[in-house]
Amino acid sequence: MGNIIEFPRGDGLDEDEELDPKEMLGVLQEEVTMTEAIVVGWTDTGNLFMATSHGRAPDMVFLLELAKSVLMNRCVNDE
Repeated sequence: MGNIIEFPRGDGLDEDEELDPKEMLGVLQEEVTMTEAIVVGWTDTGNLFMATSHGRAPDMVFLLELAKSVLMNRCVNDE
């Protein structure tokens, strides 16, 4: 998993820091060529938002679970 995009914030984000979602999506659009994508987040009104580039539910669940696994492994290995 060496495809980490460095966002324009310097040394990276601390746990309490936040990055503007528009800035993050702009950097991704410029830096990464994707074949499929899922965007998950909270709207400014507090509602869950999810968008996908395709409508195959099993593929969406697989991508979300894979991302969750990678994140969990990084969290455990960082401690």
